[in-house]
Amino acid sequence: MVKVEPFDTARHLDNPEVIAYYLAEAFQTFDSRLILRAIQNVARASNMSKIARETGMSRTSLYWGKNTSPEFTTVLKVLDTLGVRLEPIAQKPSGERRSERRQRPAALAGGRGAPARKPRGARPH
Repeated sequence: MVKVEPFDTARHLDNPEVIAYYLAEAFQTFDSRLILRAIQNVARASNMSKIARETGMSRTSLYWGKNTSPEFTTVLKVLDTLGVRLEPIAQKPSGERRSERRQRPAALAGGRGAPARKPRGARPH
């Protein structure tokens, strides 16, 4: 009998180029929960003990729950430790920006089988 394990995104985040692409895709969704999940997946792919040491935080405080929202400074510390920086980029006028928001890519669906949500404003057929 074949043993099947749940898909774990963190196992595939094994080089800086893949990590950068993965985080960029998450940020383009404008979904704060998805972005936090992506950052946490990248942190799990790295060494959580090392991240905790370098950020001065406890290891358990780096595991953000579904209904938990870390402080922005915490997110910045974790990203810095991971070697990732946020870079502001000018956007198009706000009317055009909203229509260009992307739906959640399948690769970012949560890493552990989380179901994809319907886009805002979607109507049943």
